[in-house]
Amino acid sequence: MSNADNRKNIERRVLEFLNENTDSSTSAADTDVAEALELTVDEVRTAFKSLKERGYVNTNASGLGHPKARITAAGKDFLSGETPAAGGMHFHNTMNGTVHLQQGSHQTMYVTHNTGLQAADVLKLVQGLKASLHEVPAEHRGEAQEQIEELEILFGSENPRPTAIKNVVRNLFAFAVAGTAFYADVVQIAQAYNFQLPGM
Repeated sequence: MSNADNRKNIERRVLEFLNENTDSSTSAADTDVAEALELTVDEVRTAFKSLKERGYVNTNASGLGHPKARITAAGKDFLSGETPAAGGMHFHNTMNGTVHLQQGSHQTMYVTHNTGLQAADVLKLVQGLKASLHEVPAEHRGEAQEQIEELEILFGSENPRPTAIKNVVRNLFAFAVAGTAFYADVVQIAQAYNFQLPGM
């Protein structure tokens, strides 16, 4: 197995471990993952870094300096097969309503959403969520902030996955208080992606 293949294999195992053992409020330390998977801490940290860059995990350093990670909605989607592996079909959201298919060894499909919103507009809404985070009840503020960061990662990626966006927006909606700017921004993002929020 080449180094690259070995690295991918480790990343996959780490992601699967995080999928089984973490959620939006629970993280796993690098040392715990290393012990469970019989890997070195360095291998796990390298995997954390790579997976974070791809938006599949969120990481944070604990007080002891050991990074902890938890799987994101995008990571769950990747494991469930919604996002093909490299060399398969890649989705690029250009938001202009056209679809181009290119045949060849690296098939690329440009898929767009006729949302009526440009990417910049959506990012403005995300900035609005950050600005109105104080309107979220204090006990949920930390979780809401993590979800907003995840949303930023999704919108900033080359291939934002609608299912992952929907999951994050639904999580944010659960924290939103009706009548606030935060609530209005969450609803607007949901409308932009044409999906129904619970109770609406």
